[in-house]
Amino acid sequence: MARIRTQIAAADLERQARGKKIDPSWFHRAKTALRHLQRERTELLATGPAAATRRATLKDAIIEVVRREHDDASWAT
Repeated sequence: MARIRTQIAAADLERQARGKKIDPSWFHRAKTALRHLQRERTELLATGPAAATRRATLKDAIIEVVRREHDDASWAT
């Protein structure tokens, strides 16, 4: 995302310095890519803790089953 923002900022600086317009199709593609990346990042952050909780619950369930099936001596090794 930082690269896309940097490219957009560089194009804007060049536009200001030279008085030229930014290529509209390029600008649209860059902004769309940035928007998609931000949405993906938001979705990952929203599901991250839930996935960690599910993983911890699964780990605890596996440990519980293994402890029931094995005695303390075999569990310790």
